[in-house]
Amino acid sequence: MNPKLQQYLKVFLITGVSFGALMLLFDILNGEGLRFWSSIFRFVFFGLCMSLTFVTIQIANLKKAGVQKISSDDFKIIQKRVVQSDISKDELISKLREDPSFKKMGLTEIGNQILLKSKTTFSSWGEEILINISSGQNGMNEFDIISKPKIKTNIMDTGINYLNVRNLEKLIMNLA
Repeated sequence: MNPKLQQYLKVFLITGVSFGALMLLFDILNGEGLRFWSSIFRFVFFGLCMSLTFVTIQIANLKKAGVQKISSDDFKIIQKRVVQSDISKDELISKLREDPSFKKMGLTEIGNQILLKSKTTFSSWGEEILINISSGQNGMNEFDIISKPKIKTNIMDTGINYLNVRNLEKLIMNLA
């Protein structure tokens, strides 16, 4: 199945069923009883609106980021990538503190790891970016980058985690 269609369908079902079930529960608690067609309408209408709105925004952001052929991996909420470079941890930290995308984030060093935390914005509840640094082959360092939302129950993002990983990869490769 086409990854875009699959994402539209996933968001439609998750948001529509959740909203429809919640509204049905409220109807029953208010003494209105089971209103089948009303519940079906709420499920379809809400799921369709949420799916069309948020997945379309996500696709637009991925295209704006330069993704030519969108795959199902691009829609994943937790984005991962491994990058090899000869730069050191200290060089990376210095560059992160200067970079416009990352300097606003909270930066914490934990052994061979760097943890970046973004704040809540209009388009996101915030992200956590973990960079594990290990020795790779030929004297190169291996940077294992993981970007994920702070809120664990997110079913989708606006492509921000994809952008975080891609921007970090570019930053590391430009330093090399």
